Amino acid sequence: MRELTQTNLEPGNCWQTAFACILDIDPELLPDQVAVESGQSKASYYNALQAYLREHHGLAFVNIAGPVIRAVKVKGLHVICGPTVRSADHAGRHHCVVGRDGVAIWDPHPSRAGLLNDEAWNILLPYPEEWRRPDINESQPCICPRCKP
Repeated sequence: MRELTQTNLEPGNCWQTAFACILDIDPELLPDQVAVESGQSKASYYNALQAYLREHHGLAFVNIAGPVIRAVKVKGLHVICGPTVRSADHAGRHHCVVGRDGVAIWDPHPSRAGLLNDEAWNILLPYPEEWRRPDINESQPCICPRCKP
C-alpha cells in the first residue's frame, strides 16, 4: 500500500486517492473524481470507479453501509467513508480513508485528521468472469485516462 495525499481538497478526490493507495498506483490512472462529480462526465463516480476496477484490475467493490458494518469481519485493505471534522463546513460531505481489517490506517487528506466515525466500507472483491458476458452485463465503459476517447 502506498501512502498518498489527495491532490484536490475542494470538492476533493479522497475516494480516488484512497483506492490508488490500496492498488499501489498513481491516482491519475483512475477516473478523475472531481471531473466526474462536477458533471464533466455522464457517469457517477461510483459507476466510473466500478468500470475502472473491472477493466484494469479484475475487481469490483461492494459498499457496506450502516449498522451492518459492525457485524462484518473484513480482512485486508478497504476504503472507509464517513464524516470528518471538515464535514460541517462542506455541506455534510463525507471523506474516505484507507482501512485494514476494519480499522482506519491512512487518511489521504493533508491534515490526516481521519474520520469522526465510519458509515460505509468499500470492500474489493474479484470481478467474476461470467459477469462479463454482454447478454447479462450492461455496465458502463471505463472512462479512465487510458480508455477515454
